[in-house]
Amino acid sequence: MALIAPAGQCYLPVNFAVLASDNCDPAPVVTCIPPSGSLFPIGKTSVNCMVRNAAGTTATCTFVVSVYPITTSPPIQWQKSYGGDGEDALQALQQPGRIRPAGLRLDLEAQFRQRTNFP
Repeated sequence: MALIAPAGQCYLPVNFAVLASDNCDPAPVVTCIPPSGSLFPIGKTSVNCMVRNAAGTTATCTFVVSVYPITTSPPIQWQKSYGGDGEDALQALQQPGRIRPAGLRLDLEAQFRQRTNFP
C-alpha cells in the first residue's frame, strides 16, 4: 500500500481492512498492529495482523504501508538580461522565424531546495 502525505505533513492517518474467513467460525477476530486509522510516518511501516477463530487457531500476515512526502516543483525565478523590454523578448520567442535583435539573451535561473523531512 503506497500513499502520499499532504505538503508539510510528516504523518498520515491510514485506514485499511483485513478480511479473514474460516470454515468453522463465521466471524474470526482480526487484530493488526498498528491498527487501521493509526498515524503512519513518512517512510515504510510494517503492519502485522493475526486472525483467531473460535477454536483458538491463529494465522498471521504482514504487509507494508509506504507513505511518501509530496514533492512540489521548485520555485523558478526569471531573470531578464536581454537589454530590451519584455514585449520585444516575448515576440522574439513566439515567432521562431523572426530574427532576434542583436544581443538578445534570455537566462533562466532555477533555485532548488532539497527537502529533508524524513524521520
